[in-house]
Amino acid sequence: MAYIIEDANVLKNNGFEKSSLLIRNNRIDYISPSLKRMKSMKMNAGSYVLTPGHVMLDFSLEGAFSDIKRIFMEKLIVKGCTTVIAVASAEYERDLPEAIRKKKQIMINSPIDYCIGVKVPLKKLTPSLLINCKKNKIPLLVIEINAEDSIADFPWEWIRNSIYGFPMTLLPLWREHASLNKKKMQFIQLMKKHRISAELECPMEHVQIEKPLLMKIGIYPEKGDIRIGGEVDYNLYGLNEFNSVEEKFSGGYHIHIPEFTIHKGQLIKVGQKICLKPGFGEYCEIAMSGRFAANAVP
Repeated sequence: MAYIIEDANVLKNNGFEKSSLLIRNNRIDYISPSLKRMKSMKMNAGSYVLTPGHVMLDFSLEGAFSDIKRIFMEKLIVKGCTTVIAVASAEYERDLPEAIRKKKQIMINSPIDYCIGVKVPLKKLTPSLLINCKKNKIPLLVIEINAEDSIADFPWEWIRNSIYGFPMTLLPLWREHASLNKKKMQFIQLMKKHRISAELECPMEHVQIEKPLLMKIGIYPEKGDIRIGGEVDYNLYGLNEFNSVEEKFSGGYHIHIPEFTIHKGQLIKVGQKICLKPGFGEYCEIAMSGRFAANAVP
């Protein structure tokens, strides 16, 4: 069944555009400033800000679904998350295959879409580990960097060569120490020198990942975008909740809770009510990590 979301304030490039969206077969079939001449059923969204469904990191989804459903309800879906990057931790390289397998097994029951990331200590970041990640299509690595870790002496050229063809993004998780700012600047300079896709630091857990990082990871535009041909994943925020136009443009919706969240055409959040459908989420395999990253390995 086709229907039209009419006169929505669609968030685009730090502003919003008044747009109407034709939805057909759970896909966005057409976007136009006006679709008043079309005869499909219409839903007026003029009093809402419409954003893409959010993508967030999670480090804590472990155990049976009965143990983790609270995280989905209270940390993810309530904030408008429709895709989660579930991070598997491996203290040693030999633990990595089993950690990835377990995380994928846990996420089979996910009510929202998901992909898998990996977290390892910097000192355990080896070419063979990266080749294993590449084989499993892991799009990002969270690397823990401690005070005693020497960034300058690390074999980054080996790392670059190991991820050739699938330039996964590195997200440093800094452990506090006195020379933190100096190490951050050193890290970014080394990433640029070796043309490795990376961020200055890892985003916070359960907070929306911004578009530039989604592009680096390779999950955009499949996720995190409102586009013709895209999935029907979006949030609706009350327009009158924002204090100013500047707050809307600067991403002020981050501090608000969406009134409605739609995932693959299904309402999963209405007000404070959340509808959990175990297994409704799908695994998102990243075909080419870093395809939009300017400093990624070519």
